[in-house]
Amino acid sequence: MLFSLVISVASLSLAVAVLVVLTGPLHARWSADRAGQGIQKHHHGSPPRVGLIPILAGCVLAAVLLTRSPRVDGADVLFAQLLMCGLPAAAMGLLEDVTKSVRARWRMLAPMLGCAAAMWLLNAVVPSTSIPFVDALLAWWPVAAALTLLLVVGFTQAMNIVDGLNGLASGLAMTMLAVTAVVAYRVDDMAVLVIALVLMASILGFFVLNFPSGRLFLGDGGAYFLGFMLVELWILLVMRNPGEVSPWFIVALAAHPTIETVFSIIRRKALRHRPRNATAPDRLHLHTLVMRRRSRPLMGRDVRRNWPWMPNALASAALQLQATVFMVLAALNPASLWWSVFVLAVATLAYLMVFRRIALFRGRFSARLARPAVRPKPMSAQAAKGLPS
Repeated sequence: MLFSLVISVASLSLAVAVLVVLTGPLHARWSADRAGQGIQKHHHGSPPRVGLIPILAGCVLAAVLLTRSPRVDGADVLFAQLLMCGLPAAAMGLLEDVTKSVRARWRMLAPMLGCAAAMWLLNAVVPSTSIPFVDALLAWWPVAAALTLLLVVGFTQAMNIVDGLNGLASGLAMTMLAVTAVVAYRVDDMAVLVIALVLMASILGFFVLNFPSGRLFLGDGGAYFLGFMLVELWILLVMRNPGEVSPWFIVALAAHPTIETVFSIIRRKALRHRPRNATAPDRLHLHTLVMRRRSRPLMGRDVRRNWPWMPNALASAALQLQATVFMVLAALNPASLWWSVFVLAVATLAYLMVFRRIALFRGRFSARLARPAVRPKPMSAQAAKGLPS
């Protein structure tokens, strides 16, 4: 039953993704993501950036099929409610994908509304942090609600930040959902297991056209929707399994997007001579540096000319592999606070070391990219005679 459900959802998502790509010229005026329209763009051509549509189509089919499936342990109602809560973030992101003019404050307000709806419908509030004095404050509901809002909005934005390479955000989302499904199976939470699997299936159909060649992009709508669904599912997993799943396991599982976001804010606000807006796009994210200063120099001119998406895909695969290692390590002992904190600390150290090495042009291929120093031309004898002694 579950296998056929997953296949049906993935098939519909793929069919809708193919349809969106084939009809691209018809809606390119609104949906095309044209290269060169922002400093954070690293692609060629003008593929549609409405990957939310096939993912949402798969989710809607899953919600319908779950209502007709026996023995899903309440996953049908839980998923339908979760899907409704995620619609504000999805709609606001899709509006940005089409108009390219929605302000950041409005894009942050949408997941707040969804989070408030989840608190009301599902009572989805962070139950604990495993820190005694913080947990004492969480006993007061306004503090717990504020922390939940911060986590939901922050991770929703984090998934949008890492959506800079072909398959990176969607690949990370599928890997995190796979680990979530494994942990849910180990703690016998079948509802979370089923929801994680159908979300993976809905992403998979889109992923086929997104990686490696970038025929269809996730867009803000897709990134916001996936980020919201992931963080709310994790809150439910911790709530439903106290003592078996540590809240810090979730932080360790989401290490790469979280570290990227926190470090980007610190880098823009504290590490620059002239501080910038924390939400302003730039070309100094780790995935951007890996592509420009590592994967691109690996490719010859013929490769870049014939397959311009190759450096993008190679950088995405490398970062996906690095992040997966720490996700698997976090899943080894999801109940342990100290193990999760250790994995998070190692992941942070690895991120900073890689970032520093690449940002300072250190490495085998960096010499090709470093600009040679400009040396003054030798002065002629006639010019030298005219100088004062």
